[in-house]
Amino acid sequence: VSSCLPGRSRSSDEPAPPLRAGQPELFGEGVFTTAAWDFFVAFTPDQRTAYFCRANGNFTYFTILETYRRAGRWTEPRVASFSGRWSDADPHISPDGAWIYWISDRPLPTDTGSARSERRDTYDIWFAERLASGEWGVPKHLGPPVSSPNATQWSPSVATSGNLYFGTIRSGGRGGNDIWVSRLVNGVYQTPENLGDSVN
Repeated sequence: VSSCLPGRSRSSDEPAPPLRAGQPELFGEGVFTTAAWDFFVAFTPDQRTAYFCRANGNFTYFTILETYRRAGRWTEPRVASFSGRWSDADPHISPDGAWIYWISDRPLPTDTGSARSERRDTYDIWFAERLASGEWGVPKHLGPPVSSPNATQWSPSVATSGNLYFGTIRSGGRGGNDIWVSRLVNGVYQTPENLGDSVN
């Protein structure tokens, strides 16, 4: 865990703003705290880049935006390179900053015909790798056994071990939105396991 609060990372010549104990403050006001439906903020390990979701008025379409911390301020948000056409949400960056995960209703690589241009009814997990240029690579679908074609997956989160945690409703669960883990073994994600009654 960083010694700085998210969004308060700073250069040596940028003094930290004072914190007032016990008094909540709006974070990123005017950037990712706006009159729009802004939610789910994820930070890079150095906490100088943030990814967040913005929904339309009836919360049926989501876009992932990115903003940078420069000279003590967050830049004007722009649509992330991997988002903008389909409904995308719940960004999460791996602890080493090398991968970004999110959910999307975009067509699957196996879709053909008209399905290749249509939004799906459910959300699957997608990911991209950070390239040497600093940009994100081509989005890739995290298919079975992690993503289920008949269910929506949400809030993917990767541990330092590489294990992937996410929420979904599926067979073998406790009957509602449960948290599951897919363990990374030799570079391959395994069949998800329900975290059980102590969590769900």
